[in-house]
Amino acid sequence: MRKILILLALAALGGALSTTAAAQKKCGKKEDDEKYEQTFRNASEKTITVKVIDENCEAHSLTIKPGKAEKYDSVYTGYLFTASVGGEEKEYTAAYSNYIITIGAAESNDQKESFLETVNQIRRGNSLAPMEFDDRLNEAAQWYADLLAKYEGDAGGHDAVAVGGEQYKDMQDVGQRAAHFGWKTKNGVAEVVAGDNLLNLPGKNALGGGFALVWASGTTHYAPFFDIGEQKFNRVGFGLAPSKTTKDKYYAVAVFGTTD
Repeated sequence: MRKILILLALAALGGALSTTAAAQKKCGKKEDDEKYEQTFRNASEKTITVKVIDENCEAHSLTIKPGKAEKYDSVYTGYLFTASVGGEEKEYTAAYSNYIITIGAAESNDQKESFLETVNQIRRGNSLAPMEFDDRLNEAAQWYADLLAKYEGDAGGHDAVAVGGEQYKDMQDVGQRAAHFGWKTKNGVAEVVAGDNLLNLPGKNALGGGFALVWASGTTHYAPFFDIGEQKFNRVGFGLAPSKTTKDKYYAVAVFGTTD
């Protein structure tokens, strides 16, 4: 793994916000020869420039748009970096346990609030209208998150029968689940699901926002967050449930719909 010293700079249109980072004297500290890949995810509504100080005290930078992620290769474990963000200075040590760094996910004791605020931060950063919660979609999402958590349903995808058996045939797909909870608009619905552990997420106070960013910054589930495709969604539901068998693992589901 490679060690790093980082500066995070947030730039609005016209460039108002910035952060600074102070390089450590031990730029070249190297605890072992094993390298890893450091990933930075941007949940904020600003484009972020991550400045990395390498083992030779040389600076590098990554530019990350709202809702996206970038990677910095060949990081050694043990590198130090500090960042001053909004006047608060933080120091980090690069390690396997924080190989993903999430910047800007909304924090809240209410994970639905964390999810929606993060989604709308990302959308504001891409000049898109905010989404709103719909209670029916929230119920459909929470029902399926609970099912995934109950059966450890990683391989089930969007199919409730594949997750829990034939007893769930009337709730097999997301359309059936949304209709069951009262979603009756003529427009279709879309669903994203994920299972992940705290190692890859920004902490228990931002799990909702963390999952929003996992989907938005990935390569397969990003479309609903950025109005990509024929249907543009303006309503969403979110569900989160802890695994019944694996410590610190969570299942999350988001269901998107459009009102007339």
